[in-house]
Amino acid sequence: MSRTSDQAVCLRHWDWSETSQTLALFTRTHGILRALAKGSRRPGTPYSGGVELLTRGEATFILKTETDLHLLVEWDLQETFPALRTHLEVYYAGAYAAECLQRMVHDHDAHPELFDALLVLLRALSDPGSLPLALLRFQHQLLLWCGFRPGLDAAPRGAPEGHKAGLVLAFSPELGELVEGVGAGRPRGGTDLWPVRAATIEAIRAVAHPDSMQVSFSGVQGRDIDRANAFLASYICHLLGSAPSSLRTLLPKLVVPGAGSWRVG
Repeated sequence: MSRTSDQAVCLRHWDWSETSQTLALFTRTHGILRALAKGSRRPGTPYSGGVELLTRGEATFILKTETDLHLLVEWDLQETFPALRTHLEVYYAGAYAAECLQRMVHDHDAHPELFDALLVLLRALSDPGSLPLALLRFQHQLLLWCGFRPGLDAAPRGAPEGHKAGLVLAFSPELGELVEGVGAGRPRGGTDLWPVRAATIEAIRAVAHPDSMQVSFSGVQGRDIDRANAFLASYICHLLGSAPSSLRTLLPKLVVPGAGSWRVG
């Protein structure tokens, strides 16, 4: 049987037997693969360094056609992202990213840009102080490459020119875009509207810029980045139909959307 190799990040692992593991690996060119690592818990196996949660390695598979559980035959550990093991908030961010990927990306659906975005997040978290901005970038990339980028490019009709920082706009989670109306938060035409500050929108637009890694965020206040993270996390919850379990620890003050209860804009 032929073998194939790919860059991979471990999103989840659980015991298959006393000596083997089952893994969910996010690979760069094969998407998410479920794989069995036979004997991975024995010493002297071809899984150098072990396959741990949110580590990156070069993975070699035998891809099965008759089942969705493939065979991992080699693992060359290349990055461990130590901050995930030393800072609890960083771990929560990594766990949230892993859970969102498993719920929003279909198995075998390749997203190389999203794989690269995950690595950017994990590497940025080596400095815990960069977590809010790194998380905002990742959430935007997740929505973008999964086809759910919110429509925030243009102000709706009736919104004042200039997008004053204190202005509250209306966002329709059903439509995925800003809609006409100011001071929202009530059903309109059968669709709930979320209030969102113009400054929150501007923070998201900044990370959406093609050269956002070179853009200075000196003019964006920290509370606006926090609100932007809460807004995108709320939209992800809406798309999923429920909140990822890891979100409760990452953003404990977030009120999960539902029946007009979104309050963090």
